[in-house]
Amino acid sequence: MTASLSPPVLAFFDVDETLIDQKSMFTFMRFFLRERYGAVGGLMFAWRMRFIRRMSMCGWSREVVNRRYYGMYEGVRWDALAAAGRRWFAAQEALPGFYIQSTRSELAALKKRGYQIVLVSGSFHPCLTPLAERVGADYVLCTELEVVRGRITGRLLEQTIGDGKAKVVERLMAMLGSNRSQCIAFGDHISDLQMLEAVGSAVVVGSRCAELVELARQRNWTINTI
Repeated sequence: MTASLSPPVLAFFDVDETLIDQKSMFTFMRFFLRERYGAVGGLMFAWRMRFIRRMSMCGWSREVVNRRYYGMYEGVRWDALAAAGRRWFAAQEALPGFYIQSTRSELAALKKRGYQIVLVSGSFHPCLTPLAERVGADYVLCTELEVVRGRITGRLLEQTIGDGKAKVVERLMAMLGSNRSQCIAFGDHISDLQMLEAVGSAVVVGSRCAELVELARQRNWTINTI
């Protein structure tokens, strides 16, 4: 009789400012616009960032701001965006300090111990697919954009920030039959809280978010300083 395989144990990693030391959505947009439009693209990026910052300052939720960001890609061909993502990744990875090395080392160690690696991010596949390939991630849980006839509509099929992160994490654990108490998650911001609470072990990366660091101390979670 063949023994049944045990359900996988999962290690969930937020990406921006947890695994890499930048906000991928914004550095990608800057790269994409400059590559496509030259100097005018730089001006377009500055205008878009001012608009997004004003939305945040006016009290719009992160979910609404996030949807508005992706709406800015309406009409762009998906294959062009995916190809730009690979060029963006090659350029960013060459920069000193792109990876948060302590997190990347923990990821490699957990993978060696048999954990399946899951990237969880409010970013999207053009940024995350080449990164996942590089670090050997088994799954990518991220914002999913609607694509019709090869072009982005500006609408979202899945939003993975805040509660959305916890939802996709819990769904994957249920699908694979993983024991949540054996799984681990890494995050750097209070918006990662629900994801960190969804598993048995939580690691807070860095000290940029005082609110999350304080909660980590109260709950005896691990805090990895950068």
